[in-house]
Amino acid sequence: MSKKNKDESIIFEAASHPARRKIIKLIGEKGGVTYKDLSKLGIETGTLYFHLNSLMSKPYPIIQRDEKKRYILTPLGELTYKLITETEDKIAWITTKETSKTSKLPANIGKP
Repeated sequence: MSKKNKDESIIFEAASHPARRKIIKLIGEKGGVTYKDLSKLGIETGTLYFHLNSLMSKPYPIIQRDEKKRYILTPLGELTYKLITETEDKIAWITTKETSKTSKLPANIGKP
């Protein structure tokens, strides 16, 4: 498998689970977070550790710990964060457009 395909697989795998998306988004928004910050996401302790370990797995980690022991995004993590946020923005935009199309009734409905 080429490096490009491997990177894509890792990014899509990381973004495929709601808990991992929450973790990546919080780190991406804050720039660096502690375990205490992550624990406020409402993810059970064991599940949170499982996903943190998954996201830090070598040789292609999405997150890592800095010298202050905060969780930060790696360059691959930054790409994953960008994919998640841009995709969510596009889905929200499409959903809003589709909802507004179906929720507007023609002006003459309900009038005698």
